[in-house]
Amino acid sequence: SDLATIFLGAGCVVRMGSKAGSKDETMESFLSSDVMPSGSIVTGVFLPFLGEKSRFMSYRTAIRPVNSHAIINAAFSATVEIDAKTGAATSLSDVVVAFGGLMNHHQKGAHAIRVETVEKALTGPLTNDSFAKARAALKLVVDKEVSTGGGLRLEARMALPDVFLVRYLMS
Repeated sequence: SDLATIFLGAGCVVRMGSKAGSKDETMESFLSSDVMPSGSIVTGVFLPFLGEKSRFMSYRTAIRPVNSHAIINAAFSATVEIDAKTGAATSLSDVVVAFGGLMNHHQKGAHAIRVETVEKALTGPLTNDSFAKARAALKLVVDKEVSTGGGLRLEARMALPDVFLVRYLMS
């Protein structure tokens, strides 16, 4: 689902209810579970408020502009420190990078994922080196996940993650 990627990138929490009570779980944990506990239902999804310095963006590309499943989508979130004199971003913290559609939807366990290697590369001062490391880390993940999965619009699924990352960092 397109929403799963957005919820993962935004740091949502899923509440599940059963006869035994309710239980909260991170979206990442919820998505990586193969099966919901027997007798449980989702009773809520909680979207946290963004902090004053937080920046969240999501991107989606589909075959058609409306009523179409995404070929690939992404969500990015970070706390951004801004230089008071220049207005330029100087560093990032609390970075979250999530992608949906990297894996072929027929693969077992295919769901939106966080790309922690990219998150780590982007955390800290923004430099040409951190930007290059983040793009290289993303390329490794894309090469592994997309090329092994094959499937629909392979070329687009290989190229778009980098485009989305650059768009987020340039915004």
